[in-house]
Parts: sequence; C-alpha cells; structure tokens
Amino acid sequence: MAAFDVALVELGHLLGLFKASGEVDWSWFGDPFGNSLNALPAERERIGALVRALLERPAPTGEFNSAANWEPVVDTNSVGLGFAWTKAGPLQIGLGAKANVPVAGQQITLATLARLIQIAGR
Repeated sequence: MAAFDVALVELGHLLGLFKASGEVDWSWFGDPFGNSLNALPAERERIGALVRALLERPAPTGEFNSAANWEPVVDTNSVGLGFAWTKAGPLQIGLGAKANVPVAGQQITLATLARLIQIAGR
C-alpha cells in the first residue's frame, strides 16, 4: 500500500510548506504560489521521494542521464517510463522513457526525454 503520509510530507517539503527543521512555515500561506515556485528548484530531489512513497519503492532509481534523475512509474525488465528532473540549474520536469535492448550480444540503451515544464524560482 502506498505511503500517503510520507508522500504528503514530501509534497509539503517540495512546495516549501515546511522549514528545514520540519516545522510548518506559516509565512508560506501569505504567498503560496510564489513560495512554492521559489522552493521547487531547491527541493527537486523530493520529487523522487514523493514518487517512491506513492509506488512503495525503498531506494532511488538514479540517473536518467548525466543531467537528470528519474523515477520510473512503469518499470519492466527492459523498459521504463516515468518522471525525470534536472539535477542542477533551473528545474526542468518531464517524462522520460528508457529501453535496454540486446543487440549482437551487447546491451544498447535507448532513451528519450520530453521536458514539460521549467521552474527557475525567483
């Protein structure tokens, strides 16, 4: 069963609702949209934690490529489809797909990334 309590806490951190100490940042309610946009780039790794909590996955999947991490939502032995986000700079969130295909005795990885949104913060 999905860990909804963990997912909600991770979402709160991702949006900047909580301070680093874990306490509610009551000033967040003064400008929730602006504060969320400002917090998202710094809290980007919580995207993965949120997806993992919902999918009951204990450990991070890791890199999509050298510039982005990801958490596949659909993950078979050779094909994955899921959320990807940049590791640094402006936060870019998108959908990624990876397939590992054996060709002539070697493993070939095919990947595509569709960036859906960019959030630079303030």
